[in-house]
Amino acid sequence: MVLPPREGFSPANAGAIALLVHRLAARKGDFAPVVVGVAQPAPFAGIRFVPARPSWFPGNRARRYAGGVARVLRREDPALIEVHNRPDVACFLAERFPDRPVMLFLHNDPRGMDRAKTQTDRIALADRLARVVAVSDHIGRRFGATATVLPNCIDLAEIPALPKERLILFAGRVVSDKGADAFVAPWPCRSCPAGGRRWWVPTGSAPTAPKPPGSPPCAPAPPLPG
Repeated sequence: MVLPPREGFSPANAGAIALLVHRLAARKGDFAPVVVGVAQPAPFAGIRFVPARPSWFPGNRARRYAGGVARVLRREDPALIEVHNRPDVACFLAERFPDRPVMLFLHNDPRGMDRAKTQTDRIALADRLARVVAVSDHIGRRFGATATVLPNCIDLAEIPALPKERLILFAGRVVSDKGADAFVAPWPCRSCPAGGRRWWVPTGSAPTAPKPPGSPPCAPAPPLPG
């Protein structure tokens, strides 16, 4: 299981993709899962994690990361290579391991990703890889008819039963592709009845990416009905 190059894999630094990979890797089955990603200070316990040191290949960060992953995979000799959310890394590994099935799991709209932006790119990707899996119907439609939809899995029993608060939480980086602007757009409703206030609390950060136009700072929201 190959993580994106910027994905953490520890209790203190795991995004949505890492949490899903952790959940899948923890399941018992016929395979012995190995998670590959950038070096982590304290990766999840109970899951075999192997750090990939970027290679010295000429090119961008993703290519050097893919080269490091390829070096790990040559040692591990996997039966199946599963790449998450990086079509460019999946293509690189499919070229390096033509005798191994390479699957790509898409967690976001592929039309903004390298090697999947155009219909021609996506057709070539589907032909090259063993399978392309989308985690939602919407993402599957954005890729094309050849994608297999496998919704994200979650065990509701793992969610603690806590008292509900009058709180609306936006969980994610404050960047346009996470929908922060759509989240706050309906809120300036001055005609809403007075009553309990609900607060929006954006979480995460985007030190190198601009916030969506019009995104307000973290502050109390206007009153909402109900």
